[in-house]
Amino acid sequence: MNCTIIWDWNGTLLDDVDAAVGALNRMLAKHKLPPVTREFYRANFGFPVRPFYQQVGIDLDRVDWDEICTDFHAFIAAEPQTLQTSTPDALEAARAGGFRQCILSALREDLLRRDTARFGVASFFDHIFGVDNLDGATKLSRGRDLVATLPPQTKLYFIGDTLHDAEVGAALGAEVILVDCGHQTSERLRATGYPVLPSPLAAVQYIQRRAFPQAESFESFRPKLTALAAKHLNPVLSRRLSPEDVVQETFASALMREDFFTNEPEVPVYFKLRTLLFQTMVDLERRHLAAQKRDAYKEVDVPRCDSDDTSAGDLDWDMFAGTVTAPNSVLAREDRHALLRQAIGELSENDRQIIILRHFDDMDNAECARALGIEPKAASIRYVRALERLQKKLLQYTEFQN
Repeated sequence: MNCTIIWDWNGTLLDDVDAAVGALNRMLAKHKLPPVTREFYRANFGFPVRPFYQQVGIDLDRVDWDEICTDFHAFIAAEPQTLQTSTPDALEAARAGGFRQCILSALREDLLRRDTARFGVASFFDHIFGVDNLDGATKLSRGRDLVATLPPQTKLYFIGDTLHDAEVGAALGAEVILVDCGHQTSERLRATGYPVLPSPLAAVQYIQRRAFPQAESFESFRPKLTALAAKHLNPVLSRRLSPEDVVQETFASALMREDFFTNEPEVPVYFKLRTLLFQTMVDLERRHLAAQKRDAYKEVDVPRCDSDDTSAGDLDWDMFAGTVTAPNSVLAREDRHALLRQAIGELSENDRQIIILRHFDDMDNAECARALGIEPKAASIRYVRALERLQKKLLQYTEFQN
């Protein structure tokens, strides 16, 4: 996928507004000027920063500008700073979604690289571009340098927290998304007309919906897929990962596959996600447990167990066997399951799908219809006919004849 997210740093990924207000007030105290509030700062701060310093009372005709810049950065370095709460999740989600990530900041580049390394996020970025001074002026020129390093025809998204970010992103030809957790208020940002989100993670999720509009349908299947993961997740693996983790990993894997929606368009999205869910569980099992990989997705399968076990998977098969037709003889559980698997495998794709949804994914008729993209009445008819055809196949075996 040829998509790049360009992140701003201060105020967007880094939560440093309080630090900036604290540093500014220390500088104002040095010049015997009154302090400002956080509210005043966010309502008035902007780029370039010179006019803002004049607004708070600093006479730049009498005070050396380089001294102001040096003092501010010395003061803010002494203030506590942290990443925005959702920054780690946002960067992980963007990486899992296959997005290239870069930083473009008006901070001096050596300080920018120091900070990204200090907060443990430098490895997420292909490029980290800052400026060569402390002026707090513009980063547009560096933005053009950054874009020149990217592959041709890349789709650009720019995430920032200021009006200047909006201007730079637009000038670079990027789709602009703003977050209101930083240095300027939501009211100021909304005046630009660009979408304003509450956090870095919300911004990434917005981009994912824009880049993959079909992914909106994923959420409607989350409860059923989570239940499916809970039923079939390796008990040892479940100590490390929740079913929700497996489903989230499945969604991320789907978004990374450029042909997920275009390959075999006749297959319902739910079944693609279902197959990918089981593949994800095998991948996670191999990754976390170093277990031998097995391909369990070419058949309607459940975890095998010993004959005296009563796992959820085997109970599915037992109940299904009784639903379709009663065995004439007492068959061993594994034999009964094998006959059912064979008979289901001989059904058409449409018949297999409706059987799987109703008897193994615990869907009612309305849920089946939604997963298959058909009307409820059509789903009901398909299910009845599929059962009839399955019963006929089972009656070919003497063990199921009454």
